[in-house]
Amino acid sequence: MSKHRFSLLCALTMVAAGIGPMYTPAHAQNDSASRRSDNADKDRGRDDDRDRGRDDDKGHGHDNDHDHDHHGRPEPIKVKIIGFNDYHGNLQTPGTFGVNTVVPAAQRPAVGGAEYLAAYVARLKAQNVNNVVVGAGDFIGASPLISALFFDEPAVETLNKIGVEFNAVGNHEFDKGSAELRRLQNGGCKITNGVPDPNSCKGLGSNAAGTFDGARFKWLSANVFETATGRTLLPAYGIYAGKLEEIAPSSPL
Repeated sequence: MSKHRFSLLCALTMVAAGIGPMYTPAHAQNDSASRRSDNADKDRGRDDDRDRGRDDDKGHGHDNDHDHDHHGRPEPIKVKIIGFNDYHGNLQTPGTFGVNTVVPAAQRPAVGGAEYLAAYVARLKAQNVNNVVVGAGDFIGASPLISALFFDEPAVETLNKIGVEFNAVGNHEFDKGSAELRRLQNGGCKITNGVPDPNSCKGLGSNAAGTFDGARFKWLSANVFETATGRTLLPAYGIYAGKLEEIAPSSPL
């Protein structure tokens, strides 16, 4: 609603309620004219002040359309987000990717594996010191023997070395159940039949006591809840990671 329409409605309301006068006496008209004249003088004074301010700005290299807010405004910071997924404990280079009939087999570069991935992530991080390395799930589970035999502790240890900071869980994170995922997050040896499994706590990530340290990065999930408590199994908020992730409802928990 415009100002004029609003003022008109207010005036009509006042008249209908008997508040506003139906006419203006002559002496009131004279007083009103005098007030209008005084107000006009004040408005002219303010206009003169504004004109002088503009002239001062021009003297300092400013124009009328200049944005004065920029003087105390910090420069934006660019953050590089480095993300990958479906690592699946592939520590070793599995070979060449796909079938290449153009380049001879001897000239095909090796791809994949922890070393190549770590080098590539390091190169991306060097391009911007303000960076974050995140995952979109399936870092573990369905892994080759070199990681699976040791309960995917090697996968976690290499991801620690690569510098991952957050990973939104995928369905394969729950291949061995939620308790095992928590162990990989928090550390500790795998217990089999009530005793530490001989294939656990054997990697470089084990501490001085010979215990697996666990992931330095955080696994996140917004839609996995504990039945007993109704709380999320993993952190879903509290640390802004720039993303939320859900997993397939059919995943084994």
